Amino acid sequence: MTSLEARMENLGKANVVRSKRARLKEHISTGNLSVSEVLMADKVHLHTMKLVDLLLAVRGLGPAKINRAFRVLQISPSVTLENFPHHRRQELLDWLARNHRQVKL
Repeated sequence: MTSLEARMENLGKANVVRSKRARLKEHISTGNLSVSEVLMADKVHLHTMKLVDLLLAVRGLGPAKINRAFRVLQISPSVTLENFPHHRRQELLDWLARNHRQVKL
């Protein structure tokens, strides 16, 4: 396989991942899927997705609320789902449920 073929194959894989993420965020935004289901699942195509990007898809959660949660829970704004442990995911969901009851998690 030439480097051009390899590059094109990698670009194709990246496009698939981006389209899956876009559909996922759309499902979260419309309420067809909860962010808690996504956070607790371990999907390969989400490993490199930033946590903040996922949370921004949730109706009622904006940058200010997300930044406050990250500050209180000492979560790096650049953390990816792959590097965010499951026990910390549950901690984040619990904090959001306590502090933002109107947001559907």
